[in-house]
Amino acid sequence: MKSIIAKFICATVVALSAIAVDQHASAEQVIIEAQAHHLGDDPGNEGTVFEKTFVLNSVPPDAFLQLDITGPNLESPPQILINGTAVGSIQPFFPPYNPNDPRWILNPDGSHDFTGLIQAWFPVTSLLHVGSNIFRIQNGRPDDDYFFSNVILTYCQAHPVPPQSKEVVGARPIPIGRASRTTTWTPLAPKEIRSKDGVAD
Repeated sequence: MKSIIAKFICATVVALSAIAVDQHASAEQVIIEAQAHHLGDDPGNEGTVFEKTFVLNSVPPDAFLQLDITGPNLESPPQILINGTAVGSIQPFFPPYNPNDPRWILNPDGSHDFTGLIQAWFPVTSLLHVGSNIFRIQNGRPDDDYFFSNVILTYCQAHPVPPQSKEVVGARPIPIGRASRTTTWTPLAPKEIRSKDGVAD
């Protein structure tokens, strides 16, 4: 149960970039690719595949891959892989289709593109290894034009404050089974690890 709670808190850090619950968590980030890239077949495209190598000196626990993407096709979205294995589909991150929303485009073949910003994240710890790792994004269909950026590996751990620490007013109990206990936590701001090679300690 403690492990489940810790993973939930870590996911919250990734999704919200802050912790609003009573947890002491440290988040670290490996910037895989911050710049925007255009994949597809429209003018100015960079092809239909993008790869970037990043290096890890150790496999971080509870690691999540984040990225921003704009303009992908809903029915055949881009595929995202770490070391040759798909991290999951971005389809669940699309908002519900609304024909009255101007951000949705109906294509001649009946498929739909979403031109708004999508922020997706995936648990990837099991796909990582020590040394060189490869991030890859590839088109689901060759004529799908989209932009992606801010590809970041985020990982964090939650640690209880020692018993002698002073409790923070307003700390809430965390239920564990039928029992519950109050643990005091203090949030830490995410720490970015930026390097020329993309190496994380």
